[in-house]
Amino acid sequence: MKVKRYVRLSLLSVFISGQSVADISATLQSALESAMREYKISDLSVSVVRSGETIYVSDLHLQPDGRLRVGSGDTQYRIASISKVFTAQAVLQLQEKGKLSLDDNVYTYIPSLSNSDIKIRDLLTHHAGFKDKIWPENFDRKSNFDTYLSKVLSENKSIKAGSNYQYSDTGFNILGKIISNISNMDYETYIERKILEPARMQNSGYYSGLKGLHPTVEPFRNGFLIPLDQRWPYDPQFFPSEGLISNVSDLTRWIRLVMKMDSKLLKKNSFKQMLTPQFDTSLAETQIGFSWFITRRNNLEYVYHMGGIRGYESIIATQPKIGNATIILANSNDVPRWEIVHLIEQTIE
Repeated sequence: MKVKRYVRLSLLSVFISGQSVADISATLQSALESAMREYKISDLSVSVVRSGETIYVSDLHLQPDGRLRVGSGDTQYRIASISKVFTAQAVLQLQEKGKLSLDDNVYTYIPSLSNSDIKIRDLLTHHAGFKDKIWPENFDRKSNFDTYLSKVLSENKSIKAGSNYQYSDTGFNILGKIISNISNMDYETYIERKILEPARMQNSGYYSGLKGLHPTVEPFRNGFLIPLDQRWPYDPQFFPSEGLISNVSDLTRWIRLVMKMDSKLLKKNSFKQMLTPQFDTSLAETQIGFSWFITRRNNLEYVYHMGGIRGYESIIATQPKIGNATIILANSNDVPRWEIVHLIEQTIE
């Protein structure tokens, strides 16, 4: 064990060109604090993985008196659309077990969609033809998928699967129902048992009411706290597309398993499937695999996913071939996420 640890630390020391991890942490913290003040971000959590090793995990909180309070990475946020990657992993798990095929017609599992020719892979790549016209409603334990889907279909009279890229929460909410139908579990229960627990994401999960799991930082917009009656609702029908609550410590454990293609989550072939570009998107130089986006920025290739709902924004940007990842969670709107990713990279370099 000591030999393995020595080798890992030696490789890490080569990567950071002689700087100590403590030096990098102090420099990063200073750069991030400046960014928080410039962009009016009250709470920012960041994790940095380089060559497969975690070199920085921290919560940064700007106090009302202007002082910076530093935490250990356990601050909870709504990670919004990054939730879609967990839904996609669950679908690939079910494929591995022979429970479904990505070329299955969706109506096999949801008869209400019998008038469409949507395949599961269309949902995973935002090519099912759904337009998001139905929005989350206030939390209700008795929320009903059939009621939600009937509203969706009433607003999507003509669905042309496999035609054009159309980013869609709706498609992933439907995937969540397929996961539930096949596994005979609530969607949230499946994700917790099959992904969160194996990844040791012990403090992550889904909202279940005021006494259940919830973010530990409140949402801000334009530097002001969002009033209670204007906050984004917790709707169980939207949990597959935007519902996960997590922190950078848990997400770091998970993303390291993802980059290692660890069998606790998926087989290597399934990981490779997820990362294989399937289609171009409407974003510049960006393609989509199964939920993950693949892009080039500053002549570097990234596999990433962003998240954003009212008062919370997030990004996980990875370079899986070299074991690098940056995770950013914030409780503010209009956070320049890629700019902060590049700031972190420049600071380390």
